[in-house]
Amino acid sequence: MDSSTTSQLAVTTTVTNPYSLSSSDNPGSLISLVVLKEDNYPEWATELRNSLQAKQKLGFINGSTPKPAANPELAQWLAANSMIVGWIRTSIDPRIRSTVSFISEASTLWESLRVCFSVGNGVCKQVLKDEIALCKQDGQPVLEYYERLSKLWEELQNYKSSRVCRCEAAPDAAKEREDDQIHQFLFGLDLPRFSHIRSKITDEDPLPSLNQVYSRVIREEQNLDVARLKETTKPEAIGSSVHTEQPSKVAAVSVPKTHDRQCTHCHRQGHDVSECFLLHGFPDWYYEQKGTTRSTAETRDSSSRFDNKCMLTRSSKKTDLRILGNKELAQLEQENRRAKAQTNSMADGENTRANPPNPQLVIIQQQQRQNQQEQAELNPPPRQATLRDEDAQNRLFANRSAMQPPAPARQDY
Repeated sequence: MDSSTTSQLAVTTTVTNPYSLSSSDNPGSLISLVVLKEDNYPEWATELRNSLQAKQKLGFINGSTPKPAANPELAQWLAANSMIVGWIRTSIDPRIRSTVSFISEASTLWESLRVCFSVGNGVCKQVLKDEIALCKQDGQPVLEYYERLSKLWEELQNYKSSRVCRCEAAPDAAKEREDDQIHQFLFGLDLPRFSHIRSKITDEDPLPSLNQVYSRVIREEQNLDVARLKETTKPEAIGSSVHTEQPSKVAAVSVPKTHDRQCTHCHRQGHDVSECFLLHGFPDWYYEQKGTTRSTAETRDSSSRFDNKCMLTRSSKKTDLRILGNKELAQLEQENRRAKAQTNSMADGENTRANPPNPQLVIIQQQQRQNQQEQAELNPPPRQATLRDEDAQNRLFANRSAMQPPAPARQDY
């Protein structure tokens, strides 16, 4: 046998030796990230079993590496066994470690921990199945939902038998178990958001793998998020364009009203004579805002023109009243009666109410009566004498004659 073959055999023997330990191994080191607590035995046992298998020391806890009867294998076995006992005790929570008695053999310690902290598989498996059936997305991202579901699947798998099936039906059983997980994952997604991708995948025969299904659902979620983002930003852009264009259109139709301008036609403030609707006519949008037709509005406009003729300024009401004579007042009353009669006839056809009497004409009539009363008070008519006044005057003259001394008697010489 040559030297190369000898070296290869030595390396193979060193690697496959279950008693071998590296210089970095320490009984107090933590070889698993999961620490045994009161309610996580399945997870802890799975992680620690995987770490021991990586170090080729799994046979010390399942009994496949028995204790040798004599040296030198016995010394190597005891050293490796003590190292594994230290790893197991280090991975136990300090509060629980005090309740665990010290056992020098790794397989016996492992079985003792299983009996103390492993709950009945039947009850735990049923509870986990119920949690898997109730696990829904509920608005969470697909990543978080899949993470919760995968953790439940892993816990359920820990309670099942650790024996591996190697018969011809093993691939079919594994595919059936994966199909069940695919259906559990798809039917827990939010609807109707993922209804399309769910129906598309479930219609395929055979179903793709679980990893492929998860990848397709993630891509669908990304596409839906992009589409929703575009839908939310489009109305904002349209609304901003409408807000920016609306003031210019309104400004082209109507000029902002200011109190500095006054119309010389209707004597109203806020516009000038070039924009007076009473003089140039009302636009179509004016009737739409008022909720009426043009014919009814024109009748009211004639009444408004009549009001314009009778309008008075606040500073010189009495002066304007004196200017109107009886003839002008009669004309105004006649126009008012004609406007009311026309409005009433059109209102009967259109089922609208007749306009009330012109308030400006009523004010003029009241002011005229008030002025007549004031003139009567300033220039009262001459009072006619009555019989009572004549009697009083006669008595006054009689009293005055009685008070005068008698005339001296005439003497003849």
